[in-house]
Amino acid sequence: MARRRRAGWLALALLVVAAVLAVRAWVLTPFVVPTGSMRPTIRPGSWILVDRLAFDTHPIEVGDVVVLRRPADDPGEANSDYLVKRVIGLPGQTIASRGGHVVVDGRVLAEPYLPRGDRTEGIVPQTIPRGEYFVLGDDRGDSVDSRIFGPVPASSIVGEVVAVVWPPSQAHVVRS
Repeated sequence: MARRRRAGWLALALLVVAAVLAVRAWVLTPFVVPTGSMRPTIRPGSWILVDRLAFDTHPIEVGDVVVLRRPADDPGEANSDYLVKRVIGLPGQTIASRGGHVVVDGRVLAEPYLPRGDRTEGIVPQTIPRGEYFVLGDDRGDSVDSRIFGPVPASSIVGEVVAVVWPPSQAHVVRS
């Protein structure tokens, strides 16, 4: 009887370990931030957790911080296959920059996450195509983003950044 009970506990422990590994691999995935384009929200070299199923449960929204596959025509440093950016424009919206601000559908976009005085330049007036998103880094002066490579298809978005977990001094939940 004791042997059967130990075998049951061992099977349960193996099942729990398998479940944790599955969640880690398919749902919450760690990434290292490759560049400084998201400063001050996320610093280069930080470890982040990305929810790969987030957009199966809710739509992508303006303000979401996402991990995406690096576009083939991205002229930035190729030190990673992935980028971390903030969604600024949704399919069908008209976007531009004017007076140092992002303008979406004729209204200035409120961006409380940007450092005071940061300016956004270089967004050519355009309507974002169906199934694509306009993404920018929070450090507008040091970001290769949709101003350069254009809107990105939804299929290139890996998931939503939910937290910075390393280094501990900078750990925080990422909110849009």
